[in-house]
Amino acid sequence: TFTVFFGDSTRSVRQLDRLQQMLELYKAARPDRASIVYINPFREVERFEALLKRFPDIAVTQGGGLLIEYGEGPAADHVVIRNGDLFDVSRDNRFDETTARFETNFKGEDAVTTALIRLREGKRTRFALIAGHGEPSTTELDPKKAGLGLFKSRLSAIGYEVVEVNLIREAVPDEAAVVAVVGPK
Repeated sequence: TFTVFFGDSTRSVRQLDRLQQMLELYKAARPDRASIVYINPFREVERFEALLKRFPDIAVTQGGGLLIEYGEGPAADHVVIRNGDLFDVSRDNRFDETTARFETNFKGEDAVTTALIRLREGKRTRFALIAGHGEPSTTELDPKKAGLGLFKSRLSAIGYEVVEVNLIREAVPDEAAVVAVVGPK
């Protein structure tokens, strides 16, 4: 299931059109396996909040994005692709001189295909966050409270399996590709 969440701005509508074209091609290739859902977080607040409860990592996206659920039921894996990973915004000449429209380049095909391959293979790079020594909370999503919740959510959204490891009780898993000790006391 592809769940697209987007806003109302002119740029969002134009970007949505490009993303919709690509997703319809995926759906046409496998209509028995692919479905597309659209949510406007500003107009469909309750639907978006329900989605946010199921997938807290979509909270780290700004300007919209795409949630890909692979499989069915509670065991389904997912990836969140931020709008910034779907569209490249040129820092030079961001506005066309004659129409003052915001220019972006679509790079969603690479991002979505890579995510689908990673989901199909079921391989996620393991990222271990060390806990138990006064490190910031990995569940705190408010950036003003100096937690690691947004960092953890962003890592999960881009495909990492994030695990907390308390070295007092357990060893770092052998399959951990990255180990981070953030702000121990």
